[in-house]
Amino acid sequence: MLADGYAVTAAHEATHWWFQSRRELCLRQVARAVGEATPGRRARLLDYGCGTGFDLAHLAAYGDVAGADLGTALATAARRDARFPVYEMPGDLDRLRAVQDVVTAFDVLEHVDDDVGLLQASLRALKPGGAVVVTVPAHQSLWTQLDEASGHKRRYSRDTLARSMRAAGLEVTLSRYFKPINPQQLQQALAAAAQKPNAEMVYAQAEADKVRAQIVKILTDARVKTLDMGLKDDRERDKLDQEAIIAAADLQTKGAQLDLDAIQMAVDATRPEEEKATTEGIPKPDTAMLGASEQQPRVLPRCCRMARSERRA
Repeated sequence: MLADGYAVTAAHEATHWWFQSRRELCLRQVARAVGEATPGRRARLLDYGCGTGFDLAHLAAYGDVAGADLGTALATAARRDARFPVYEMPGDLDRLRAVQDVVTAFDVLEHVDDDVGLLQASLRALKPGGAVVVTVPAHQSLWTQLDEASGHKRRYSRDTLARSMRAAGLEVTLSRYFKPINPQQLQQALAAAAQKPNAEMVYAQAEADKVRAQIVKILTDARVKTLDMGLKDDRERDKLDQEAIIAAADLQTKGAQLDLDAIQMAVDATRPEEEKATTEGIPKPDTAMLGASEQQPRVLPRCCRMARSERRA
């Protein structure tokens, strides 16, 4: 069964829409975590439970990357890229103690009996101030035979995942649901939405456009300030640039989420009523969009959970 799992993953993770869209969402959070953990220097990343190692090449865009996985012949045989070192779990982890800036664990926790212990091992690999980026399958109520075939021990809610992270000594800094979208389904949804505009969808798109305008203004204002200062104080100028980049990145994340909200509404328009996702996390037009959109998660059918945590001081 394990051999079949590695073979199926290796055959599809490069081209299947589910892997592609999930990878894009995960890499956005990795980019943000790297920017916060290692401003101005090259990061060190460890992909814990790297499986076939396919994601290592993508993670290498953000720093020096290595993998860690079971040291079985099955896992080794499935790996196709020898450029990146892969350490054996758990034997080699002592060699990695306190040297990583970011540790990723994409759909790993649900496979082990002791998820807190795995998170603690990730924590030991982190430098102070480092970050862990985790994805897991969501909602125990969505348990199917596919979970059993995949060797899952559990699915998670927002609370249960946060509880495990805090028990391991991690502080949760971001937690949300996400759902990879089938491009064919998206194309049909957008075509339907174009014929019959959804008021909430139009509003969400307008708010996303406002966010993008704010990003341009922040970067423009920062550049004007640094030009006015001239070259008298490089340190202060660099500080202003860094603050502007961080602020713009935060707004970019909010804008991307608003875009996803609009797309999800379009997708929902093509589904039977009983299958539609809830939109409790989407504020109404009389609510301040940017403030309210982060207060509660959107619950999506057949979705996954994403969380990012930081090592406590």
